[in-house]
Amino acid sequence: MSKHMGSFSLYAIGQPPKLEIWCSDTFRNEVRALFAGASAADRASLANINAVVTRLAGGGRLSSDTFRREQDGYAFRAGRLRFYGAFSDARTGAFVLSHPIIKRHQKLDPVDADRTARCVAQFDTYVRRSRP
Repeated sequence: MSKHMGSFSLYAIGQPPKLEIWCSDTFRNEVRALFAGASAADRASLANINAVVTRLAGGGRLSSDTFRREQDGYAFRAGRLRFYGAFSDARTGAFVLSHPIIKRHQKLDPVDADRTARCVAQFDTYVRRSRP
């Protein structure tokens, strides 16, 4: 069973035309756990990433320093903190946050790309099952 089984909830939503940012309950728990023992600088990065996520949801423009395409997904970036995610194929205007990490190196780890793909596939299944 995938770590992303379970429910998904809205993380942020923009004004029309809106983009919905979704995440799993697992994502929220991972963010809490990650920051429980993080440095002050890494905790400050969370506020920066939340601002970037909200800006994307509202249709704002983002620089490649803060929102970068990485293989089939994207990474929100602030300091060493990354939120990985990708756009849903099953729900128009939906972006799914997969997982947060504190990066130790700059290159994309294939494990992160695979984890993002699995999470978005799980979200797409969740959306298809939720439709009447």
